Amino acid sequence: MIASLVGRTFLLSLSDILTVPRLKDVRVGDVLELDRVHEVGSQDYTLRAQDPIAPRVRKQHYAQTGLDPLEGASSTTKWTSRLIPAGLAFTGAALKPETVRVRCVVVEHTKGKMEYIVKEKRRKGYKKTIKHKQPYTRIRVEEIKLGVA
Repeated sequence: MIASLVGRTFLLSLSDILTVPRLKDVRVGDVLELDRVHEVGSQDYTLRAQDPIAPRVRKQHYAQTGLDPLEGASSTTKWTSRLIPAGLAFTGAALKPETVRVRCVVVEHTKGKMEYIVKEKRRKGYKKTIKHKQPYTRIRVEEIKLGVA
């Protein structure tokens, strides 16, 4: 499953734990519903959300291939050549919430490793070290439901 959370795209499966930048509004134990699911699948099938293609791109594609499905194609051409290229599947499109529902639980709020930032000026005797730990939130995927009505 591919989903977006906090502006980033993640490849997830059941019981995965993912680390995202700190979510300020949630507490440990809170349940989150992911609404930006781009792709769900297994070895046997894939359900992918696709952006509606812009008319300009459609026109360019048919100008290059010389085929237009609205006009009909000859029996010698392959049906795959009449499809519009999807490009990236998850550039912004998401599956409907009725199709797939993903439930996650906040496991913990934690911090990353210590990072050192050194500021220095040549020949001035100025040297300053800034230390900080980046805050993160860890989330576990609890449930993936398909065909939720």
